[in-house]
Amino acid sequence: MGIITSITYQKIKFMNSSILLSVIIPVYNGEKCIGKCLDSILSQDSCNVPFEIIIIDDGSKDKTSEICKKYKEQYNNITTISQKNSGVSAARNKGIEIAKGEWITFCDCDDTVSQHWIRDFNLKENQHYDLISVGFNCNNWLYKGPQQVIIEDGIFDHSSISHLVTTLFKKNMLGFVWNKIFKASILKKNRIQFDTKIKYKEDLIFCLNYLCHTKYIIQLSTSNYYYIFSENIKKFGQQDNYSVNIKITKLLKEILHPEDFHSIEQNLMNELAASIIETYTTNTKTYHQHKEMWKETHSLFDNKKITSKFKFFNTAYCHRSFLISFLSFKTISVIKKND
Repeated sequence: MGIITSITYQKIKFMNSSILLSVIIPVYNGEKCIGKCLDSILSQDSCNVPFEIIIIDDGSKDKTSEICKKYKEQYNNITTISQKNSGVSAARNKGIEIAKGEWITFCDCDDTVSQHWIRDFNLKENQHYDLISVGFNCNNWLYKGPQQVIIEDGIFDHSSISHLVTTLFKKNMLGFVWNKIFKASILKKNRIQFDTKIKYKEDLIFCLNYLCHTKYIIQLSTSNYYYIFSENIKKFGQQDNYSVNIKITKLLKEILHPEDFHSIEQNLMNELAASIIETYTTNTKTYHQHKEMWKETHSLFDNKKITSKFKFFNTAYCHRSFLISFLSFKTISVIKKND
């Protein structure tokens, strides 16, 4: 169970000010970690930013609700909402709906932040940007061990946002919401929400939808967020996600300049091909559906490249051979590993 520490919080001063930042924390059965997460956010050093914490308890069955209630009683900048278990996307959407801050960011209940987390956003100075993007620390970044994941400071407008998005994509920093600070007005005006039907890469789609409405972005090389890598990511990665990857590819093609899209298309191509081949081995699509999936994939890329690079896959769907499909699936796994 989390233990409330003797954190001194300027709650009277902050509650008399308009809220500048809303921190949304979805939690499910987080009794072992939510206390540490909240303590790290509440112990911000030299922070004159009025902020609120919105905890969405997504139907926890442990003592999470009891712990959050104690924090709420001690800190009047904390709001707690309990809902029937509906998933992390529904929880985050509820947080966005009730958020009072001009800016919105997210924190996972098993992660923590440094004492300078909010201060280093420089929210007042960066008010004219549509998005603030930052770095982070990870205990097991892509299986290579603990790392600080950052890119250098930069300011990007409508003509250079494509370059930033491409860099974030290549650095695997694009598909997270806790390393970005969003303008609440843009989210609410354009009704940008998390897709509750998607269980994998929903963060990436949310970010891409938001980027479609941004004109100015600032990238900061700070890394005050500590991300705890979860093995659950692997589980979600094994599901059929063709429609998700198609949506991601289309959004990236809309946002990026042609030359930037070309620089990452091999990665996108591999993801789509793997998604299609996976449906062969699981028998979840008909022959006609496979044909349409390949046709749609071809339309997004250079046909000649796909045909030559993935001729195994085209043979698989033409001959409807389970053996060829299985071998093709193994082949794409090797291709992805080597890229």
